[in-house]
Parts: sequence; structure tokens; C-alpha cells
Amino acid sequence: MVIGTNFPLRGEYNNKLQALIETSPDPTAAFAAAQLNYIELALKRNPLDREAVHQELDQLRQHGLQANFHPYYNCLNFGTDHEDASLRPRIITLLEIAQALAQAEGRPIVINFHAVSAFKTDSRPALFQQSHHFFEWMMETVAQHDADVIITAEHQLPPESESPKARIGDTFEELLALDMNDDRFGFCWDMGHSVMGHLLHHAPLTPPTAFLTKVRHIHIHDVDFEQQLDHRLIGSGNSPLKDFIHLLKNVGYQDAFTMEYNVTEFYGENYTNFLHQSRQAMIALLSSEENE
Repeated sequence: MVIGTNFPLRGEYNNKLQALIETSPDPTAAFAAAQLNYIELALKRNPLDREAVHQELDQLRQHGLQANFHPYYNCLNFGTDHEDASLRPRIITLLEIAQALAQAEGRPIVINFHAVSAFKTDSRPALFQQSHHFFEWMMETVAQHDADVIITAEHQLPPESESPKARIGDTFEELLALDMNDDRFGFCWDMGHSVMGHLLHHAPLTPPTAFLTKVRHIHIHDVDFEQQLDHRLIGSGNSPLKDFIHLLKNVGYQDAFTMEYNVTEFYGENYTNFLHQSRQAMIALLSSEENE
């Protein structure tokens, strides 16, 4: 069972998290104490600080932890005259880091991306096309570098009805239309996002088989149905996580599970216990499925 959690890259902490870090134990020690396998590093800043990433990877390695990456880079306007000129260099830098890590650890590294986020007033077909161009370029670049990576497109959180935001890839069908038909490309199924889509918009709760067979990465967390809050401790909400895992078993999924939480909410004095509880709940879910 390969189980990890998410956490920001050191140096990319927001003010709230920075304040918690200064008064709490080293989060890396908490990861190790909770017996996790890897950390999915969130990357947001521009430019990408290569030295900071290597320092983080060294810190994780000292505690016996591996790493995957989740860059929060918006590919809005990709392939147009208004494209962010810094985006491609950032991704190439990250790809070089991931390739070196893959060689050192002897495993493919997952790099999980979102498709375009914009406003509902923008043309959705145009936003989809920008997303498609981005992932096409991404897979061409992976091939050019012969990188041992898995690129995933995440099933995004659907915005609330009154929100001005639009997110490409917040339905299973839209992500399927982004499929690159490449062995190094797949989807990240965020189970909480699926539940929220069902609660907010009555979207289908479970993915079609065509989607499930392309899942290469998982974000798992629970949802409080009454308050419509996601990223809850596994087992504390109402999500049919056991049913979801059963669907994955049926298509032969054998990759990792990222327990994804709001770290500024849960990090603190009892973070080790929180992660330990979460990992035990995750193991119980997987074991119950294996025993049936």
C-alpha cells in the first residue's frame, strides 16, 4: 500500500502555515512518524526555485520519504498570444528535476496538473482548446526529454453555481475528451471533487469505466455532506470511499493514494496523530476491499 499526503514546498508556505511551522514540530518528522511513503509537493510560485526543490527532496529523503509533484500552474491562454511566457520554462525545469529523481529512485514520478481555470464569461470551448494544447505540448516535451514521469490531469472541483469561476475538467466527460492516448498520460481522480460535484450540481457520483481505466493517480479525502465541506479526515464524512475503491480494484488500479487535506487547517500540534489516523483509515478501506 503506497500512501502519501500533500504539503507545500518549503519556501512556499503562506503566512498562516508559516506561523504554525514556527511553533510546531518539523512537518517532515510528522510524515515519517505517520509512516507515509511519499509527499505530493504543491508548487505555486514563479519562478520555480530549483535549489529549494532539491533542498526539500533531500529533507524528505533523510526521513525515508519519496516525492511527487502537484504544480498549481494555470495554463490559461496556452498557445495564444496571451500565454504566460514563464509557464513553459517552469515546466521544463520541473521535468528535469523529476527526471533526475526518477533515475535516482528507479520509479516514475507523478506530476499532476489542472486544466484551465478562468471565468464563466470566457468561451468554454476556447478554454478547453487551450487545455488541450497544453497537455499536447506537455506530452511532446516529456517525449523529447524521454522522462520517466506520469502526467495526470486532475478531475477539478466544480465551482458553486453562483461562483464566477469556470474550471475545465470538472466533469468526467470533459477530462476524457482531453485524453492524450499516451502511456505516460492519465487522470487524477479526486474522490472528494466527485462527491462535491454530485452535491452541488447533481453530477454523476462515479466515473464511467473509460475514465477509471485511465486513472493513474488518486486524491482521497472525505466530505461532510451537511456542511458541504471537502478535504475532511477519511472516515469522518459521508463519502462512499469504499465503493470508489471497489471500482478501482475492478479495473486493476495498483498505484498510490494521496490523502489530500487543507494543511493550514490540520497542521499543528497533533498533525502526526491526524496523519496516523488518516493512514489507518486508508489501510482499513483497502484491507476491507481486499478481504471481500
